Amino acid sequence: LRDELEKIEAVSSKAELLKLFGELQIIGAGTPVAVFVSVDNKDSTRYLTSTIQSGTTLPDRDYYLDDDAQKQDAREELVLFVDKLFELAELEATQPGQQVLDLETKLAEVQWARVKLRDANARYNKYAVDELKDLTGDFDWKLLFASVGLADIEEINVMTPSYFEAFAKLFEEVDLETWKVYLKFQLLDSYAPALSEPFVDAHFRLHQQ
Repeated sequence: LRDELEKIEAVSSKAELLKLFGELQIIGAGTPVAVFVSVDNKDSTRYLTSTIQSGTTLPDRDYYLDDDAQKQDAREELVLFVDKLFELAELEATQPGQQVLDLETKLAEVQWARVKLRDANARYNKYAVDELKDLTGDFDWKLLFASVGLADIEEINVMTPSYFEAFAKLFEEVDLETWKVYLKFQLLDSYAPALSEPFVDAHFRLHQQ
């Protein structure tokens, strides 16, 4: 993963960051924007590209927002897990676990709740690509689509539109260094089960205990 980690570290602009979102998705790493192609839920004779909220590590947004003891413990374990992955990968960052928790909490605050996500009609919001600026302003969807091999699409189902309206602002507000810490963690977390035993053990403790 050293090449991928160095590519993240080399990012010097939000445009490069957005392009990297797509490239990381292709290799199976998490990002805040999931893009995929599936059968159109309202026309089974065709395929439709969709995008949906993503990018948090704990099982549900409530793990970031609720104050019961179980959720607080889970957040503490996430911080320790991130710190451990950075230590094992010999990456330098100031309190990477807290940085990741803070950013993922901001994502969770604007994500849809699980109950709303079950509503198939609420999740069907078809936009022409050129209309996305009405929802997310200057967020460069075309750059993102190109980075996942979908440069030619003309329409997309935005499954969680209010999330993306808020995320487009968050994308600009969060500084590059924080995004880079977050993406390094997402990459390490995604690949930890295939790395050496200390990575496997750390991943197991967070995700399967």
